[in-house]
This record gives sequence, structure tokens and C-alpha cells, in this order.
Amino acid sequence: MSNPTRFILVDNKLPGIESLRSLLASLRPRPELGCATSLDDGFELLQQGPASGLFLDLTLLGERAEERIRGLRKLQPHMPIFGLANDVELAAHARRTRWVDESLLLGQLDATVLSMALRHTIRQRRLKQELKRTRRELRTAEDRASELRRKTDSDAPSRATAPLLVDGALAQAQKMEALGQLTSGLAHDFNNLLAVIIGNLQLIQRSNGGDERLGRQAAAALDAASRGAKLTRQMLAIARRQPLEPRALDLGAQLAEFREILERTLGKVELQISARPDAWLAMADPSLLESAVLNLCINARDAMPQGGTLRISVENRSIGEQGEATAFGRLASGEYVCLTVSDDGAGMDSATLARVIEPFFTTKAPGKGTGLGLSMVHAFAVQSGGQLDLRSESGLGTAAAIYLPKASTSEIDVTSKTLTRLTEVPTGDEHILLVEDDESVREMAREMLRNLGYMVREADSGEAALTELHTDAEVDLLLTDVVMPGKIDGLRLGQKVRQRYPTVKVLYTSGYVGASAGKNTIKLAQPLLGKPYRINELAAKVREVLDEPDAA
Repeated sequence: MSNPTRFILVDNKLPGIESLRSLLASLRPRPELGCATSLDDGFELLQQGPASGLFLDLTLLGERAEERIRGLRKLQPHMPIFGLANDVELAAHARRTRWVDESLLLGQLDATVLSMALRHTIRQRRLKQELKRTRRELRTAEDRASELRRKTDSDAPSRATAPLLVDGALAQAQKMEALGQLTSGLAHDFNNLLAVIIGNLQLIQRSNGGDERLGRQAAAALDAASRGAKLTRQMLAIARRQPLEPRALDLGAQLAEFREILERTLGKVELQISARPDAWLAMADPSLLESAVLNLCINARDAMPQGGTLRISVENRSIGEQGEATAFGRLASGEYVCLTVSDDGAGMDSATLARVIEPFFTTKAPGKGTGLGLSMVHAFAVQSGGQLDLRSESGLGTAAAIYLPKASTSEIDVTSKTLTRLTEVPTGDEHILLVEDDESVREMAREMLRNLGYMVREADSGEAALTELHTDAEVDLLLTDVVMPGKIDGLRLGQKVRQRYPTVKVLYTSGYVGASAGKNTIKLAQPLLGKPYRINELAAKVREVLDEPDAA
């Protein structure tokens, strides 16, 4: 997080205020500070322009506290309010009644506490406002989609109803975009927290001196954090914004490894798996593929409460130049590996089939399903470069087909090298410039890299990284976060470094592919390390990029 640029301080000369002024003045870059001794003067300052934070003497609120706070919020809804007090009970009451976003006790305030309060509170305020906005957009889009469905349910698609169908697709797209923006913002912060937890747990494991009890505790915590990371990636799949880590996969072999878990999940449902021996290798993220197959199998099991047969097949498919229509979009021409999950359960009618990939839509009883399963499967297939097709009729069962692109020879080679490196924890002594705006994540990554033997320099923004390189260009690798505030995000920084310092290798890291990536979503040609990462993954990826031959 970059430091805010303008604060407003409204106080009645509380003891400790001068100390707060000094702490604010010590921030870099130094923010503008507007001061007032009364609420009326504070209102005037807020009307002069946006503020990144308001520090408010709580004794000034008086009996009309709620009314005055509402007035402040109305002026600048996104601005966090920090309550200032010397009295513990007053500070706690202001926080409990939500007059303020955070209460600060002046007698206990130092640079560390202030920095943590700013970082946490400004981020929380931003997420709350994003949540409110997204909820409004979701309600609007849902109402619009419901109205369009009512208009079109009674009519067969025709020239007359085509515009309504287009509007329906637009409303659905708007709803997905709103949900994606909310999910991405939350996931970015959550992945940063998990990155710190996972990284430090691994450092504890590497330096615990053989303490078995501590080792078991660290391993248990690490497993829980890893499950949290997996859940975050599944949520990002809905928005199609998770950074994929595709590999060349033998889907038949993957299913064979996964069979025991599927059989335990399916209970009395019989499982049949058939994969053509000449099936191509497919390009897909293995963990997300596993989640997609499990989701489809759980849906099939629930459609057969009395038992039945679930069939999973793998075959090659070549799609001609005209492409091919599927239930949810057109499949582009090319070569694909098709994984199909079919059952002989209850099936679905056409109205249900038209809505099954909508987030949170479910036909299951309350508490029996979230309505996210098929949304994740569809988004995973599309982001992987393929498509999901679904065929179903009431009483005749359902067949869900995931189309995944065929892996090329070069992609197979890259996968082979990556899997070999992931079994090792390679080290090195090169110079790395680490660029990360989140201080906690930066500290964790720095310690991991130094633990691996590398010489590490740091920067908290793209601008600071370019200054560092201009001062001393002795850098072998730029390791940069993709999503950063300011005019130079990670992608732009990488492009500038490649142009100005062609010998410097670039490795990107991200918890999600955000709006900054735009159409330039990071491919294998631009190495990406997904957050949160383990030390062996970091070691392997850094070594892989450093060992790449220089471009001719």
C-alpha cells in the first residue's frame, strides 16, 4: 500500500496530538496535513477535496455523535475515520458503535501502531465500499435478468425476441463482472495474508532445530493455510481472474490417481472410468481440474439419491474451422481433449439448464448446495482456453463435457522441466530486486530468498524499483507483484525493465490476474508464480527463470 496523500486532523488540543503530527509527518512520501480545532472547521476542510483519512478528537462529538458522524460519512463515503482519545472506554465505545473505523489511544501510539492502523483500516474501508457497490450492481443485474426471463419464457427464440436474449446475456455479463470485482479485491488481500502465513511457517519448519512437536504444529497450520489458498483460487475461478498454472496433463492418469477420492465421495453410486490409450495430453491447471471433476461428480451423485452409474470418459476432439456450438458458448476451432462426466439421474429441464452456470443458482434444498460448483467448472474451462458443454433432459440424466486445449510439444517440455524442479529446493547467489507494495509479504519473501542464498534488494512500488535500478543496475532478476498501486504496476514495470535492462530476467507474482493485466493476461512466456507460494515453489521458479538462456 502506498502512503495516503492527504489527512485531516480535527482536535481540541488533546495531549499527545503533537506526537501524532510528528508521526504523520514522518510518513514517506510526506502527506499533506489539514488541521482544524472544531467539527465545523473540519467539515470545511473536507469540502475542499478528497481526504485519505480523518483523525477525529472523540471529545468533540458530544451528544449529537451519530448525527455528526453521518454528516462526515455523507461528505466522503470512502474516507476512513480514526477516533482519537486518551480514555480507553471512550475509544472502545466509539469503535463498538461504529462511529469510527478504528480508535487510537494517543498514549499508546507509535510509528508501528500508526502504520498498521492505516494499512488495515484504509483497506477495510475500501473493501466495505466495494462490497456495497457490488451488492447494488448484483441486485440491479439480477432484477434485469429476471424481468428478461419473464418476457422470454413464454416465447420461442425468434427475430423478435433476439434483442431480449442479447440484453439477457448482457445483464448476466454485468452481474459476473460485479461479482468478479468484489471477489478479486477480497482475494488479493486474502492471498497476501496467506502468503505471509505460509512463508513464515515454512521458515519455521526449516529452522526449528529438530523439534518434532513444533514441526507437527507448523505442518498442521501449513495444511490449513493451504486449504484456504485453494478455496480462494476456486472463488477466483468464478471471476476468471485466478492466475492459472497449466501443465501438460495425461487426463487418464489424473483420473486414476483421483479415483479413490471419487469413490469415497460417490458412496453407493457405481463409478466407471474410460480413457482412450491414444488420448492427447491436455493443458490445464491440475488442482483446478481436480476441483472441477469433483464438483461434477458431486452433482451427479446428488441427482441419483437411490444410486446409479456415473461414467467418466476421455477422448480426443478436433473442431473444424467454423467452430462448434455448446450449451454456454461457441467452441473455437482446434484440437481438444474432452473429459465427459455423465449420469443416469433426474436430469434438468430447459429452464434450469439455461441458468445452471449462474453464481449462487441452485436447485438443491437450503444448506445442500452453494450454487457455485458449475459456475467454477464453466469459468475454469473457459479461462483454460476451452469450454463447458452440458446436455440434459428431465428423467434422462446429464452429460457434462469439459473441453481442454491439446498440449503442444513445447508445452510438454516445459511441464517436464517444471515437475523436475519442484521436487528439489535449488539455491543460488544472484542479485534479486524484490518489488512488493505489501510490507508483510515483502518481508516474508525477502527472508525466503535470503534463506535460499540470494542477495536481495527491495522496493515498494514500480517507481521505486526503477530508481533502484537506475542507481545500481547490478540485478540479475526482477521479482515483482503484478497488482500494485500507482502508475507503474507490475506488468508495466516488467516491460520497462526488459526494454532498459535486457540482461535482467523478470518473474511475476500475483494472487489473481486483475484489471491491470487487461488483454495481456500473463502467459507461460511471462513466468508467473501464484500467491501464496511455498518456498520450494519459489526456489524452483526463481532458478528456472535465472537459468533461461538470454534472448539472442
